Amino acid sequence: MQLADRFSVASFKKKCEMILAQYINVDSVCQIFKYANKFNCERLQETCLLFIEESYNDVLTSAGFEDLDKEEIIKIIRIGNDPKKRKRAKAGGPQK
Repeated sequence: MQLADRFSVASFKKKCEMILAQYINVDSVCQIFKYANKFNCERLQETCLLFIEESYNDVLTSAGFEDLDKEEIIKIIRIGNDPKKRKRAKAGGPQK
């Protein structure tokens, strides 16, 4: 991912995003979200945020949550403070 970002190889970067997205779960989402932010992977960021929205409480108590930067934590907390998003998340989430 770092090389794809550094040398602006968009197709390789996109492929890396797709591969990482397949591994999103409660235990990995915070680390993947961190990478997505570091390397400006907007689609992967959005995928992570959608997963976090659906598994909000589990993500907040995961070990990876503590490793996030302040700005990343704020983005996640805002999801929990949005009543519309929280209603959708309670309706059903992904399998863990």
